[in-house]
Amino acid sequence: MAESETQEKLKAPTIKKGVIAANAAIALCGVPGVGKTTQAIASSPNTVVIDSERGSHWLPVDRIDVDNWKEFTSAMQMIAKGEHEYDTIVFDSWDRLCEMLDNEVVADAQKTKPYIKSIGDFENGQGYVKAGKRHGDTLDWIDKNLRSKYQIIVICHVQSGSYKLDPTVEPYNKFTMKMRDKMGARLREWSDFCLFANFDIETHKTGKGWDQRVVAEGDPMKRWVHTAGTTYFDCKSRIPLLSEEGEPVFEFTWQNIDSAMKRGLKR
Repeated sequence: MAESETQEKLKAPTIKKGVIAANAAIALCGVPGVGKTTQAIASSPNTVVIDSERGSHWLPVDRIDVDNWKEFTSAMQMIAKGEHEYDTIVFDSWDRLCEMLDNEVVADAQKTKPYIKSIGDFENGQGYVKAGKRHGDTLDWIDKNLRSKYQIIVICHVQSGSYKLDPTVEPYNKFTMKMRDKMGARLREWSDFCLFANFDIETHKTGKGWDQRVVAEGDPMKRWVHTAGTTYFDCKSRIPLLSEEGEPVFEFTWQNIDSAMKRGLKR
């Protein structure tokens, strides 16, 4: 095809002004039992959960149980056809789906290399590369086929460990997504909002010397959600998600998250 013909078929660039509020893609991260699934399904009465770990079975919601990566992709394709009334898709949990992806990469490799038993058995780390590529491709597929029509909520567990990125400070403990760092970074970049939920708990030291203890205090029935970067988790918000008092942390309920989004859009 001649260059002139190619140029004729290209559409002229379009300038779009102002806010274009689309369906949100939310990575909802937090410690076990904090209520991630409960609050995610409260986001809409027309929610379907793609459930990879049976986390929704005690909750009143429609779900598709998946046990492997092929079942997961099949579920997404079925939802993408649009023959339903759902407006929100919850993936519960993304870290478990990443484990299924690793297993799928290993199973594919075993067809020609039966000695590969785990994702770490590939030469030169190629297993991690293959899984990372398919992980990114999956997020791109969701962008193309689901994101324009549905609110997307991705549930992630977290893990705690020593963290050192800034060479000017000493290492400190921090929560990260329970998946490989590059996958977690890709998911965070892809999401519009990356939120962190934790229990209402504080610690302080008592006593001196051998009698010194760390004591935990807080309300065991109250949870908090963080919407901006903290020293213990990398949050993200495309618009400010703040409490009525203007703080980037508030009680963890979907109603509060939704209200913060509406306030953020009005700023």
